[in-house]
Amino acid sequence: MSLQLLLEEDPDKLIALLEYGATFPDYPKNFTLPGLLDPNYVPPNKSRPLEVLCYCLAAISTIVVFLRLWIRKRVKGMMFGWDDWLIIPGQILSLGTIIVMVLLIKKGGSGQHVFDVSYDQIKMLQFLEFIGVMLYFHAIFLIRLSITAFLYRLMGVASMTKRILLHSTVVFLILELIIQVFAFVFACKPISAAWDMDVRLAGFKSINLALEIFVLTVIYLATDVWLLVLPIHTVWSLQLPLWTRIGVTWVFAFGGVACAGAVVKTIYVYPVFHSWDPSWNGIGFQIGAVIELGFGAISASMPAMNHILVKTIPTSLKSWINGKSRSQNPSTANRKTTPVNQSFRDVFSRNGPNVRALKTYDDEPTEVEFDFGWESRRKGTQSQWMEPGYEDLDKQAGRHPMISMRGLPGSQTGRSDASSDSVLPLNKAR
Repeated sequence: MSLQLLLEEDPDKLIALLEYGATFPDYPKNFTLPGLLDPNYVPPNKSRPLEVLCYCLAAISTIVVFLRLWIRKRVKGMMFGWDDWLIIPGQILSLGTIIVMVLLIKKGGSGQHVFDVSYDQIKMLQFLEFIGVMLYFHAIFLIRLSITAFLYRLMGVASMTKRILLHSTVVFLILELIIQVFAFVFACKPISAAWDMDVRLAGFKSINLALEIFVLTVIYLATDVWLLVLPIHTVWSLQLPLWTRIGVTWVFAFGGVACAGAVVKTIYVYPVFHSWDPSWNGIGFQIGAVIELGFGAISASMPAMNHILVKTIPTSLKSWINGKSRSQNPSTANRKTTPVNQSFRDVFSRNGPNVRALKTYDDEPTEVEFDFGWESRRKGTQSQWMEPGYEDLDKQAGRHPMISMRGLPGSQTGRSDASSDSVLPLNKAR
């Protein structure tokens, strides 16, 4: 029943509801139900943008996470790491949170004024809000933990300092989850007042929930910025060509959108949790949370998508353009071409240590997400992702810096059973 019908059938409950609303600072003085003042009153609804955003980001983030797992398993032939196993439940809980937000619109009257919905919708709004916040806490925790696990693989072996930073980040994320769940669940006395409107109307005590959520949201924002800055700072600290650093940095740029969602969410904390009209004022907070969850999962998956975005798609486009040009110029159809799918060993054994062999080496799948290119290594660029010491040994032996134990048969990352001491000389007969 609407509040106007509640006035006719249960005026005592309506009075209790209005008295509860009067405890908030934004409650209007001398409030009167608009339907009593204007018989032609049409309740406004601003939930449509949130609903569309929920559907779009749920679909896009799920597709991106699925592609991430497919690329790791099928394209690169890699075993799932901790970051992959963590993103799966993280995405499931993220979808659960988005489903709750859609139910808030459909069943809880989210996007409408609290005086334009029924009391049953107000009760459902309170219950779904509690469930949604709890799901959000765990979903964003798993997504951030997945990003941290990826950073372990990306740069955890680079230095002890970075490993300590990553260890500290994991401990902080775990403590953050425990504190925020405990603080939110036990914010009210009795505890059931957190999700039951009838208990609230009967009388309850509560801490300053708006201040608590605001502090936690600011900490969330700082955590998002930290997980964005840490890998980007590492990439830009390397002695790599400018465009290489830019190309790697853009992969992490989606984390900036997640940070923007956290900013929006922070702005709307007080209008939601310190207002008598949370169904109307909560849309901005929910939009920020959906953006943070959706783009958090996308940014966690983009490094794995680097294989398609940087190699597969450009190679496919190049092949399509070359094929089209050959069909338009038949004179080039009979020219001999070198197969593009040869392995490093095939190209090297046929042509020796030439440019194509080095490029083929880079194109072979490895356990590293990013390949900074044979050109930077040929110029002697040192990277934290390279195995230390091999370049110096190669220079002393007079070998090409790329034709060494690193990555060749018999090495730790090699692909055959040859002796680990075997090294191919630079002047191998062609």
